[in-house]
Amino acid sequence: KITYCQGKEDAGRIVADITANGGEAEAFRFDALRPETDSAARDWAPTHLYYFATPYIVPGIKGAFSPALFARFCGFYVGGFADAVRAFRSAELKRIFYPSTVMIDELPANLGEYAAAKSAGETLCAFLEKTGGLKVHKPRLPRLSTDQTSSIMPRGRQDPVPLLLGELRACRDLPD
Repeated sequence: KITYCQGKEDAGRIVADITANGGEAEAFRFDALRPETDSAARDWAPTHLYYFATPYIVPGIKGAFSPALFARFCGFYVGGFADAVRAFRSAELKRIFYPSTVMIDELPANLGEYAAAKSAGETLCAFLEKTGGLKVHKPRLPRLSTDQTSSIMPRGRQDPVPLLLGELRACRDLPD
């Protein structure tokens, strides 16, 4: 199963592609900020959770820290992530993929809120591993070409497909 919050048509195309190639798939709406409203999650017991929920990543003011922007990012990367794990938690759930960011190390002057929220999310991942018996793969990904980063001015962003495929395989292959 795959989820979406926005982009029902995109999710439908992914399901169609999977089923056209012999797989089984279905999509349902899931809002990481309001998981209690998504009834389809109640009957699902996945073995793996791939968490890609994110808001639009807006930069802050260079050299200033906005608690409101930090809270917005934390809503997705900490609270929303914890709620998603809780919503899909079952005896079968063993592995989680939580994409993080190299921005934690680079700390651009206008992305402190984003980097701090992702760092807090990584701490939550470590907590889930220590207390929940889960294996969490949390690679710090570089800036990739996505819907969020598309621009008429190319900026040396990597093609996400080979990089993400390698990281997804690394998550799958985590030792028990």
